[in-house]
Amino acid sequence: MNEEELEPNMQFVEPFDNFCSFAKAAGYIEDWIRTKKHNATDFTNDLPAILERGKLVRKVLVHIRKQNPEIPTHLKDDVEIESEVKNVSKLIYTKDLYETEADYLYYFLMNLVECCSVRPEVPLVVIRIAWNHLKSLIDDEKIIINKEQQKFAIERLDKIRADIVHEVYKHMQLQALVAPDFFEKLIEAHIENSRLAEASTLIIKFNLVQKFDLMELIIGLVKSGKTSTAKLFLETQPALREKVIRRLSTPEDSKTAAELVKDYKLDPEAFPELQSILCKSSSNYFIGRAFRHPSNADYLPLAKIEDLFTGNTLMLTELA
Repeated sequence: MNEEELEPNMQFVEPFDNFCSFAKAAGYIEDWIRTKKHNATDFTNDLPAILERGKLVRKVLVHIRKQNPEIPTHLKDDVEIESEVKNVSKLIYTKDLYETEADYLYYFLMNLVECCSVRPEVPLVVIRIAWNHLKSLIDDEKIIINKEQQKFAIERLDKIRADIVHEVYKHMQLQALVAPDFFEKLIEAHIENSRLAEASTLIIKFNLVQKFDLMELIIGLVKSGKTSTAKLFLETQPALREKVIRRLSTPEDSKTAAELVKDYKLDPEAFPELQSILCKSSSNYFIGRAFRHPSNADYLPLAKIEDLFTGNTLMLTELA
């Protein structure tokens, strides 16, 4: 990758100068990626440029305030400083300059993570890029976590994307500060609101498998098209596999049930109901071809279908 490709897209970065809320910024990011079809991974290059602009604006304002100590800390719109930096009391870059640049970056990134998280259309990769940037600052000790920052993080654990909650919990050193049943209640809320994938992620990350009815959760995941997430539970809960397959042995879910039988190398004969459903479905497919016009590429004569079904009583019964 050449140097030019690593440059931030200033067409994307510059509008951040005018956002009055992080919610607006998150909406802009969503639109930029979803509607305008830009690559979400470009945010890796764009985020540092956004932060650098924020840091520069902060330095300007801090310098001006030091030169004008009579100006109140919370600047009003009619103060002369507005001629230097517009709308200082409204914009995300300048609403609060904080005591240190480290604090400024911490709150900026956490607010961005939160507001992107509550918009389902913002790709996870964008949220992870913002969080990873903050995490690296913490790991490199450029940000030293304090109690106020920990409190701020705890108040947002129920809002940020489930995929990074455990990382925030760990890197912000919240273990001794969060109530023991906090995540159980959060998972229950996700389940009640049909956010099964989010609930599943937290159950796995915080090892709370024994606290929930996994059977119903797995079935719900499959029904909502989250089969890959359901399999994460089945990988570690082999005792549930046969029960789940039997529950899924219905015309609607037989394909998924058959895939699970294959994935876990189970004996197909142990699931006669599923075999009957699959047999009927397969029979109907071939029988339907007999009713096509002979000129159709999919046409099969009845005699040929009978030959295919030879030895399979169920399929021959369907043919009859």
